[in-house]
Amino acid sequence: MSEGLKEKLLRGFDEGWNKGNLEAMFALCASSFIHYRSPLPPLESVAAEKQDIENAFKAFSDIQFTIHEIIVEGDTAVMRWAWHGTTSGESSDNTTPVGGKRVSMEGCSILHMDEEKIVEELEYADYLGYFTQLGIISPIG
Repeated sequence: MSEGLKEKLLRGFDEGWNKGNLEAMFALCASSFIHYRSPLPPLESVAAEKQDIENAFKAFSDIQFTIHEIIVEGDTAVMRWAWHGTTSGESSDNTTPVGGKRVSMEGCSILHMDEEKIVEELEYADYLGYFTQLGIISPIG
């Protein structure tokens, strides 16, 4: 089961983030899906997650998402990932600077599954570095 689930997750995240096929990615999610991503507020539904990703596509013209490592054990998957993109200046929350700035972020997500559907994502990512790259936070030191 684990190998099949790994391939399913890899394919779904690639389809969603790199090919813009959000329906393929969200087919992996349970209707009760919730995404925790400190320091940001949680996304408490598939619709909220989808809106957040659509906003990211507007804010960054060329997002590329890479899963460097994935481990599946029972109903839990852990992914180490990275993404990068170039700002387009079209952020819906006015936090993304004008276009042309290249940014990246690395992180790790713990996915809790129920019947091979993601019910919960716990994301641990370098938001400090990301916000610093965007100029939202001044560099430390």
